[in-house]
Amino acid sequence: MSGKVMVVTGELSGDQRAAEVVEEIKRLNPGVEFFGMGSDRLKEQSVEIIIDPTEINSIGFLEAIKNYKAHKHNYDILKDAAQERRPDVFFLIDFSGFNIKMAKLGTRLGIPVVDYFPPSAWLWGEWRARKMAKYGAVIAANLPMERDIYRAKGAETVFVGHPLIDKIDINLDNIELNEIFEIKDKEFPIALLPGSRKEEIEKLLPLMIETALKLKKDNSNYVFFIPAANLKLADLIEDILIKYPIKAKVVKDHTHLILKLVRFAIVASGTATLEAMILNTPMVIIYKTSNLTYHIAKLFYKKDYFGMPNILSNSEIVPEVVQNDLTVDNIYKEARNILSKPYLMTDIKIKLVSASEKLGKKGAIHKTAKLVMREGNIDVLQR
Repeated sequence: MSGKVMVVTGELSGDQRAAEVVEEIKRLNPGVEFFGMGSDRLKEQSVEIIIDPTEINSIGFLEAIKNYKAHKHNYDILKDAAQERRPDVFFLIDFSGFNIKMAKLGTRLGIPVVDYFPPSAWLWGEWRARKMAKYGAVIAANLPMERDIYRAKGAETVFVGHPLIDKIDINLDNIELNEIFEIKDKEFPIALLPGSRKEEIEKLLPLMIETALKLKKDNSNYVFFIPAANLKLADLIEDILIKYPIKAKVVKDHTHLILKLVRFAIVASGTATLEAMILNTPMVIIYKTSNLTYHIAKLFYKKDYFGMPNILSNSEIVPEVVQNDLTVDNIYKEARNILSKPYLMTDIKIKLVSASEKLGKKGAIHKTAKLVMREGNIDVLQR
């Protein structure tokens, strides 16, 4: 039979991950109906978007409290829609605090729940895994530590692996990429990745650009690329960039090609660190939130590192510059140290390969699509 899926995600990265699975479900059964909360990528898959929440700043505890009313309003709209339209399954992606409440709603309404990129219980507290297990959510785990903690707390858990392993498949070699992006002889391309949220870009990109200016004084052959998730963010990046005496190419929607092209990157903590890791790009990871959020987080945070390559490796294989230490001078010092030592670049590359292997094999998107369809009792028509 065809089916009805309510999709719920709250940020651009989750919107992308959700859209990939929706596309695969539609391939397996073109008659499935989708509606819910998300943004442009889901709209491109013809999902009926009731709410687009991506303008809300949800980074950190303090920011979440400030936006409580907006989140509550969105939850009430989704609750009414679920009660009225009775989807066969909730498909929840990332957006942990909000989607814990959605899982509880699913239990109350007798609607199965599949949670993809579930709350990071291994990072922020085991209570999150206990709650999701209590609500009967089926967990599509993307990381090995995620799989282990959810199984330990009694949730039905399937290790699907990470979809980036599916999506990052670049057949172009460096010669071809150099031609596409017009890299001249002796030029050394470097990427700046300030994140996919407006507030991240406004906070972090100026630091990255000022670091790039210092690096350029060391080596005039350095050339800089800044990937942008969409046209709106590309315009924001250009507006910031124009204030500085440096040339950098803003490239929309080709992050993976850029990370394959460049020999080094300065990356905001988040999904891009995994992309750089998979593409074997040495990097410096930077991170900053409000001081209040940071100090609250330190009370609960269970790891010694912020960047996923280091968390997966349980060691600092790439340097991190975070919070009060996040200054132009400190970013520059770490970047220059790597760039000036070819043997260190090689060592980092070897360790990034080992870390990437922990993300599993290809097939995460297909496995998750099948899981959503199984829980919603939706027939698979195509193999």
